[in-house]
Order: sequence, then structure tokens, then C-alpha cells
Amino acid sequence: MQPTLDEALEVFGRTRSSEVTPLIIELGRNAEAEHQPPQARKNYGFHVVWLSSIADPKARTWALKTLTAKLPRLADGKEELYGDQSEALVSRIHALAKLPPDPRIAAALVALARLNPPIVGFYEVMEAMAQGLVKRADDSTRAAPRLSSRSQRSGDGGSWLKTPATTRLHLSA
Repeated sequence: MQPTLDEALEVFGRTRSSEVTPLIIELGRNAEAEHQPPQARKNYGFHVVWLSSIADPKARTWALKTLTAKLPRLADGKEELYGDQSEALVSRIHALAKLPPDPRIAAALVALARLNPPIVGFYEVMEAMAQGLVKRADDSTRAAPRLSSRSQRSGDGGSWLKTPATTRLHLSA
């Protein structure tokens, strides 16, 4: 008998074993097929529904696939025309960081970093991603992030954030 998604997540939470990850991904995909995504038309409404959906492990695969979808412009947590979409993304990443261990979260954050959309270049977004990955690392060096604190180096082509001694995310290949 195959374990449930909740049971597999509980084992992962205790062991952080990458051997459980494929099962969690499979069970998450099966649950996603049964999940009814929200029909919110406005970005802010979608954001509110997204934040409430991530608590349910069965809706989480859908939510992680839509991590950057329909980001509203926020200023101090409120929808404002002068707001910034990076604030909404940071709030989503922080909400993910509060959840129990789930390897799908780390995979989604790694995928976001690899895609490198312009919004990921914001310091607040990168910092939230790094913190979220640290909390979600498993025992596999290929899936676990390495973090280091380094100063801005000259001649690096601008690939590092330009703040001194900032935390930088390095992904294993």
C-alpha cells in the first residue's frame, strides 16, 4: 500500500532523505490533478487565494508552479498602484518558509533561481529564497543549496549583488 502525501511529508520532515522526494513529487502531482485552481481574476485576489492554498499539501504543487503568477503590486502588504511586485513574491516565499519541510518547496525555489527572471534580482527576493532553501535542504548535495557570505568582487561582470558581505546563493549543478 502506497503512503499518503501527508505520511510521505512526515517522513521527509523527520529524515530529510532525498529518497522520499520522488514519492512526494509523484503524490503531489496526483493531488494536483484533483485540485481546482482558484478563478480569481484580479492579481490581489489570486495572491490572497494563493497564500491560503499553500497550507494544504495537496494544493501545494499547483501553488509552487504558480509562485510568480499574477503578482500584485504591494506596498506594506496592501495593494497600491505605486507598489512593487517583489513585495508580493517575498511574502509568498516567506509564507512557504513557515511550512513544514517539503522538498517541492526547495525544488521550486531552485527552479526560480535558475530561471533568473528580473524580479529575482531584488535583494529582498534573493534573501528570502536563500532562507527558504536553507530550511528545505535535504541530504542530497545536488538538491541542497550552499550559502556563503562574500564581499562584492570587482570584475565579476555584475553577477553578484552589489552589497558587501551579503548572503549569496550558489546552486549545485
